[in-house]
Amino acid sequence: DAYTTIYNLCTQKENDHNAELFRRYSRIFETYLWENVSPNLRNRIHVDFLSELARRWDNHVIMMRFLERYFSYLDRFHVPQNSLPSLHQVALTRFREIVIEETKSKIFDAVCSEVDKDRRNREVRKEILRKTVEILQLLSRDNEDLINELIARLTVESQRFYRDRAADWASLSCAEYMQAVDRLLHQEKERLGSILTERLQTRVTAILEKFNEELLENYKERLLRHDQGLQHMLEYQQTDNLQLVYHLYSRLRNLGDVCAVFRDFIRSKGQKIMSEKAAELLKITEKDKLREAAHDKAFVEGLFAFWETYNRMVENAFEGSKQFDHAFRVALESFLNMQMKVMTAELLANYCDRILRSGREKLEEKEIEEKLERVIRLFANLEDKDLFIEHYTGHLTRRLLAERCESYDCEKTMIGRLNACCGAQFTVRLDGMLKDIGLASQHNREFLQRAGPELARALPSLNVEALAIRVLTKANWSSPIAALELPLPRDLMVVKACFEEDFGRYHARKKIEWAHVWGTVVMDAYFGANKYELTTTTFQASLLYLFEERNELSYEQIREEMKLDEETLKKTLGSLSTAKHKILERIGGEGKIISSAERFRFNVNFTSTARRIVLPVPILDETQTKEKVDNDRELAIEAAIVRIMKHRKQLEYNQLMQEVISILRQFHPDPRQVKKKIELIIDKEFLERDKTDPRLLKYLA
Repeated sequence: DAYTTIYNLCTQKENDHNAELFRRYSRIFETYLWENVSPNLRNRIHVDFLSELARRWDNHVIMMRFLERYFSYLDRFHVPQNSLPSLHQVALTRFREIVIEETKSKIFDAVCSEVDKDRRNREVRKEILRKTVEILQLLSRDNEDLINELIARLTVESQRFYRDRAADWASLSCAEYMQAVDRLLHQEKERLGSILTERLQTRVTAILEKFNEELLENYKERLLRHDQGLQHMLEYQQTDNLQLVYHLYSRLRNLGDVCAVFRDFIRSKGQKIMSEKAAELLKITEKDKLREAAHDKAFVEGLFAFWETYNRMVENAFEGSKQFDHAFRVALESFLNMQMKVMTAELLANYCDRILRSGREKLEEKEIEEKLERVIRLFANLEDKDLFIEHYTGHLTRRLLAERCESYDCEKTMIGRLNACCGAQFTVRLDGMLKDIGLASQHNREFLQRAGPELARALPSLNVEALAIRVLTKANWSSPIAALELPLPRDLMVVKACFEEDFGRYHARKKIEWAHVWGTVVMDAYFGANKYELTTTTFQASLLYLFEERNELSYEQIREEMKLDEETLKKTLGSLSTAKHKILERIGGEGKIISSAERFRFNVNFTSTARRIVLPVPILDETQTKEKVDNDRELAIEAAIVRIMKHRKQLEYNQLMQEVISILRQFHPDPRQVKKKIELIIDKEFLERDKTDPRLLKYLA
């Protein structure tokens, strides 16, 4: 047979026929390809050409297998001994040189033509296209030259197609354009994926780069600036369209422009809300109405709704992208910290008081937790965190001392969240206040067990069981009014003396300082034949006690006996004579402003349908909160400067300013204020300027 004949020729010792057989093997393929394959391909075009090429390739593969089997001896010995290409490689090379090289341009034209037909929704035999790619891949050299040429040609044709599509869709709205582009992208991925082999899937990227350029990059300007573009989608919260924009433009690996439009949109919307509120507050001149506006529940909950709406957009439309989340935070900070008559920090603190104070909102504990979580989300973006903490501390003080906390668990949870957000140094006082209240209740019970029976005998008109004296740590509680001696009612003076004696017996080294500003008194008052139960502050009770034996007193007489500063006294008198329940009558004055020329008398004709009356509590610490915050900030800046310089020993002036600003997280210091404090510390000789370089500062131990 043929194999034996060839074997015998190869193994003859007298005549070496190996070289001649190798040449004839190659010539067999050349003759066959020139005479049978090339003529049949020459007059065919498009898919007919590709089909015939695939059929002829299959025949060529069969022919290779049979002939390689017959000439296998050459492959085993002659080829390696003479460093010749294998029989398989010779057959492939002949097909490439005779068929592919001659028809290469025609192959590329046919492939591109079929791909174009598929793009225009005409029937295409994709298995023939894939077969053609496989042939080219198999016949490519190590550098994949044939595949590279095909991909280059496909890329050029694809770019032309994408450019035409962009022109055809120019009249569409931005949303419709994005939807059309997204559909085409999916079609292109499927189309190219079905044509190219698995090894070539990465080459799809090169073609789709032109997709990005023609259909996305060139359209970006219109998307960002057009009335119906990205701004329109954001305004009407078109989540699906925004998600399309995010997905498509993520392909460009540069979402900075899209992110900037989103940030500016949020900032603009937020600034509009805050500007309207600021304008509303500017119109308010009366303190009572301004105080009421500072407790605007609807405005704060509107901010919550704003945050939730656009945070949901970040999560859904932009898939929680860190870049968009950061842009959202930057926009929030830009408008939440706008200067207003009542700052956002105060509004949020007042809102917390509203939901945590018993008898106001009547919410379930779960609802309170949800609302507090919303507060913390906005609080995290405030620059004036210290201002919030100061207002929150004042409200917590009043809630705890008046026993008006809706839930102590919620109070602890809120303090824990503040701790997590800005550190334990800002919440140590709040934790101390809750601890003090628990200990104070225990101390009060022990005092009543020891002294209660004696007080009940000595003061039969006093409800000893309702007596509550709280011993608090002064460092945790800041009183708006300095400690002073009030002319207390006789019963309270007896209780005070008894408690001081008892406390001194068990705590000899501790000093008691009475904070009457936080006290509450429930007293019986007789107006003619009518008896009423009045709930008052200690200041109000002491002032009313002055009228127990005198019907009428002048302002100066009251001021001399009460020993209060003028502002506090006028507010206390106003709460008794200008509010709904006029316990005192004014002589020589009208309106809500108390003058020093007025006289006051006990209103014996007072009547009310209610037998239990809670008198309004005058706000005594309005101005001191801001002053205290400003003083604390100055101390914090000085401490930061000294701490940094003590560690660094010497530092350049501007760098010191930057480090001070960066470490003060509870508020955003004004650079001018930092500069002023640096100069002050230099004057105090804690720092000095370098003699050769004035910009360099040195720490003096």
